[in-house]
Amino acid sequence: MSANIASFRGRAKRAGCAREAKYSAMSAAFRCASPDRCSKRKLAADALRLSEERYALAMEASQEGHYDWNVQTDEIFVSPKTYELVGLPADVKHASRTAFIRDIPYHAENRARLFTELAAVLAGPALRHEFEYRINVKGEVRWLTALWLIQRDAQGAALRVICVLNDITERRVAADELRESEARFRSLTDLSSDYYWRLDENLRFTYMSDQAYTLRAYPEESPLGKTRWELPGLTPLSCSWAEHQAMLAARQPFRDLELSRVVPDGSVADV
Repeated sequence: MSANIASFRGRAKRAGCAREAKYSAMSAAFRCASPDRCSKRKLAADALRLSEERYALAMEASQEGHYDWNVQTDEIFVSPKTYELVGLPADVKHASRTAFIRDIPYHAENRARLFTELAAVLAGPALRHEFEYRINVKGEVRWLTALWLIQRDAQGAALRVICVLNDITERRVAADELRESEARFRSLTDLSSDYYWRLDENLRFTYMSDQAYTLRAYPEESPLGKTRWELPGLTPLSCSWAEHQAMLAARQPFRDLELSRVVPDGSVADV
């Protein structure tokens, strides 16, 4: 009896091992029933990884920062360049946008306005939104521009925001300096008895100081958008219009251009 039981157990054990081996083989065959299917999955994974590497390299070369924000869960991925642009250490990582914006050193005059603006954008229908703001980095004011690309569901609720970030400090500073320089120059011309004008590349007036009208040098109607020889009533005295046009076309400096014009009261004014 004992021998029979032992024999039965041995046969059962061998049968169990055989079934396990059979099922393992079937499972392996199921997982990769077709070599082509396995190969395609691997190729797709490799292509995705290569695409992500190319995207990361392109973003690094462009000197742009970016982040990817899941609006519904508040999860966020922030690129190393973005951390650099906003003045935060690259080794700091944020799992949520709430934590990320809490650490950004926004300029005091921009924080409240910016948050109100972006909340309104998310609540609205916009699919993209570009905005500028200031931050304080180590005592220096920096200007950033951000572009939001917003994905929404069928009801219009924001699902995801991709942000591209750039530092435009040098451009803003240059524009401010140019504006201040022009303001100073206009202040000086306002104190002078002479008048000042400016032409574009097509030799059309883009600016005329107020003294030109006070001195009755030019017609009362605006000369902006016109060339000097298109203005009514002006007659060149020191040269012909053709000679003056040739000098301007050659980008040569000129002085002592004498003109005359008939003013509304019938008298002739020398310019």
